[in-house]
Amino acid sequence: MDKFDKPLYGMIAGLLLPFLGYAAGKQVIYSYGPWSKYWGYFLQGGEYQNQIFTFCMLPTLFLFYFVFFHWKLERASKGLVAVSLVEVAAFMAFKFLR
Repeated sequence: MDKFDKPLYGMIAGLLLPFLGYAAGKQVIYSYGPWSKYWGYFLQGGEYQNQIFTFCMLPTLFLFYFVFFHWKLERASKGLVAVSLVEVAAFMAFKFLR
């Protein structure tokens, strides 16, 4: 497991997992409609926007739990947290500064 304890691996996972969460969120929140309408809900704001962002971040949170607490990969978790903080800051800026 030590060969995966690099910040780069955490950053890559932090960049890829929100897309998995986005796809899972579509199946839960808006399974009957097209992808373009679901993306429109995210851009529109409101309650759907918060739900969609939450689904985007859930896989990252689960991975952090395993990487940091179970596998003790501290450097990889630093990369994961760094990317997650940038994503959350970008979402907050998008939500409140438009």
